[in-house]
Amino acid sequence: MGLDPFLNSEKIIDVERLKSIEGVDQIEKYRDYTNNFHPDGIAKLKPEEILHLNLCDWLAPKAIEINERIRKAGGLKISETRNGIEYITEIYELDLFHSLLGEMKPGSVRDATKGGHLFISELKSATFDIGEIKSFGNGFFDMEIKHVRGLSDQYKTNSFFQVGTSIDEAVAMIENSVLFPYEIRIIEGIKNKSLKGFHLINKNGDSFALFIENKVAQFYPYNIK
Repeated sequence: MGLDPFLNSEKIIDVERLKSIEGVDQIEKYRDYTNNFHPDGIAKLKPEEILHLNLCDWLAPKAIEINERIRKAGGLKISETRNGIEYITEIYELDLFHSLLGEMKPGSVRDATKGGHLFISELKSATFDIGEIKSFGNGFFDMEIKHVRGLSDQYKTNSFFQVGTSIDEAVAMIENSVLFPYEIRIIEGIKNKSLKGFHLINKNGDSFALFIENKVAQFYPYNIK
């Protein structure tokens, strides 16, 4: 199903389908907050939260399809060489909900600017005040954002895929950069020892950051300055 039916900030598109979706952290947060999507709980949701939840519903079947394909293909592998020894980091799942739609814990604005690097104008304009926008690379861009209900006047800069990029196109960029990297740079100084970070640069000069934990990767376009 296309995106347009899910661009609704007034009502949940399909409550029963959402109840059946399991294993998605973002949806589980809404489930807890609304008492498993009870009408009284849904009535507490703000318009941008309803929109985000509908978009999680939209993404769910595509996320399952993409990650099943990656697992059946034996995963994605990043090879790095240190002191003459090759190390392999495996990816068996892409965290598409964090990476493409972002975090939105209902009733809180704390994590709202984390993730969400697929530019869906309706979601961004409903959730954020927009500041300065700067393009980089081949159509990627940095954009200053702060939550419309936040207490701080400080903007945070997030990077975004090109306007109009689809889920499949964003995933293809990441897969191709893993499979055919022009350059791999290790991200140093990560405090979480179970987390590995890489900057992958493809042959077009586009750069992406990947953070991998337990074979699950979060990703975003990265502006090499």
